[in-house]
Amino acid sequence: MKWKRHYPSYEGCHYAVFEYNLFARELIEQFKFTGDCETADLFKKEVGAFFRKNMKDTIVIPIPLSAESFSSRGFNQTEVLLESAGVDFVCVLENNYQIGKQSRKNRAERMKSPQPFALSEYHKDIVRGNNIILADDIYTTGRTIYHAIELIRSHEPATVNSFSLFR
Repeated sequence: MKWKRHYPSYEGCHYAVFEYNLFARELIEQFKFTGDCETADLFKKEVGAFFRKNMKDTIVIPIPLSAESFSSRGFNQTEVLLESAGVDFVCVLENNYQIGKQSRKNRAERMKSPQPFALSEYHKDIVRGNNIILADDIYTTGRTIYHAIELIRSHEPATVNSFSLFR
């Protein structure tokens, strides 16, 4: 409801497979911060089933990491989740700006963060007129997803929705 006040004309939906709780937090920490990419295999059945059932004729776009996060991790956890589940995706967003890691920010700091994403001229044609779903691993405040939604909507998709493994 809070996001509806900021984006009153946005009609999309967010889909999450699991609730974000202490157990989920520990799994994600193991996955993201220790580089245990095999953790993604724990979720491939549910993630794959979701996309096969709900997202036909939809272009899946993973949320990109900042250069700092990618450099320290060496992989994008959302891309690994999608690959593990056999979900095709297109990387059209770039994360050009982010000071610090989202996981180290409190809610107020996350909500004040500036638009970090950009879309190249080449990728505008991929978005325009198509059904889009933005994918991320965790939805906490929604700030990251809504930054991406805002940018994607400015390029005239048919629809734009979002997905996360945990919320």
